[in-house]
Amino acid sequence: MAKKRILALDPGGTCGWSIWVGTELEEMGQDPPAEFFKVLRRELERGIDAVVYERYVLRANASRAMIGSEFEVVQVIGVVRYLCKEAGVVCIGQMPAQRMFFTNERLKEMGIYRRGAPHALDSVRHGLYYLAFKEKVLDISGYQA
Repeated sequence: MAKKRILALDPGGTCGWSIWVGTELEEMGQDPPAEFFKVLRRELERGIDAVVYERYVLRANASRAMIGSEFEVVQVIGVVRYLCKEAGVVCIGQMPAQRMFFTNERLKEMGIYRRGAPHALDSVRHGLYYLAFKEKVLDISGYQA
């Protein structure tokens, strides 16, 4: 049976992304949206099984600070969801807090941490969370909650 290919995404003005084959990190990066969409199209053509992305939910305590915002993160998510729907690929949204299980220390222990790539690392965290807690194919028994 072929291993699932997953693209994990931290959307925004800088899009962090990571490509997973089974539980192995194949590639990661962070780009402006226009460049990320090229990566997404490439991966959709190669064949991916799912896109896991960090959801955006406007909270009351942040709403005042967002006055005048064009909500670029929401626009990015909309384009991603549209392209995935067009390609027949499932999109799975995760809350921002879900990535926090995979701290910098854990990423370092796993040999995945990359200095100076915070958005790419957030996508890695979302990919790991999905693989560990949703797909249940990543063994995290060696890590304390």
